[in-house]
Amino acid sequence: MDAIDQEGVLKGDLPDSIAETVFSLSVNAISEPVEGPFGWMLIKVNDITPAVIKPLNEVKEQIKTTLASDLALDKLYETVDMIDSKTSEGQTLLEIGQSINIPVETATGLTPDGQLINGVTLSQPSGVLATLITEQPFLSTVTELNEGEISLSTELTGNRFFVAQASKIKEPTIPELSDIKDKVTEDYNNTRKQQELDKRSATMVQNLNDGQSLGDTTNTMTTIKGLTRVTNLDDSQINYAMLNTIFETDVKSAFTTTADGKTYVLFVESMTPAPPANEQETKENNTLISQTLSNDLLESYDSLLREKYKIIINQPTINQIYIP
Repeated sequence: MDAIDQEGVLKGDLPDSIAETVFSLSVNAISEPVEGPFGWMLIKVNDITPAVIKPLNEVKEQIKTTLASDLALDKLYETVDMIDSKTSEGQTLLEIGQSINIPVETATGLTPDGQLINGVTLSQPSGVLATLITEQPFLSTVTELNEGEISLSTELTGNRFFVAQASKIKEPTIPELSDIKDKVTEDYNNTRKQQELDKRSATMVQNLNDGQSLGDTTNTMTTIKGLTRVTNLDDSQINYAMLNTIFETDVKSAFTTTADGKTYVLFVESMTPAPPANEQETKENNTLISQTLSNDLLESYDSLLREKYKIIINQPTINQIYIP
């Protein structure tokens, strides 16, 4: 039997099948066996925090944000329905975009692995499509389309939808050597440079871990002090991946990492333990972590199911069947 400890649970966070049972128990009471979404379970209530009604001025901005988010989602679903409806009428994606005043981004030479061949660029390199072509659900949908076919509105994580059209499909060809010679030469030179850089970085890390001082290892270095696990890195030279690795590394140890196409050698000179949190802070942190992990797991599970079973939401058909 597995034990799951949840803190700070609201009634609305629980499935209907167990919500009433949980909130009918007193402190330290144990329920009768009840069937939940993951099987049969026993439920024990360790603590009850009475509900607090906050003054309007404290939650006014939160209410505004929630209402704005709900309205935006309603508008999004309305737009998705409109696009699917116009698609069924035989309009092209460009025509649909013009009729509802939504820009349509294009890419020429897109391959199944999300690359653009022959140096062709996106219509908007920093736009939405630049991110979409790195996501597998989008690539899977696009590469299964026939020439001229428009996909159904497909949902991604984060309340995002996309519609794609394969305007033209070109059979793959083997390029002439003369056409790719410069590119091959450039790639080869870049690979050699990266190999040499990796070799030098590995030597620096080895020397530092063997006890050599920073001054004897390199003439160019940047010292960053006062880093914490929650440091704001917007204006920093390091990113969050580096920050996580730093806090997993022993003091007086070095490691290499890459970011934005650059290679860095990082050395942890010293580390000061954080002061212990009080009981209330610990409880709040545990609740936040528990809720965040639950949300992340559910979102990941939902995404994996959609990728595996290729779930496509056809809202016009749903409306036709279920809405009189």
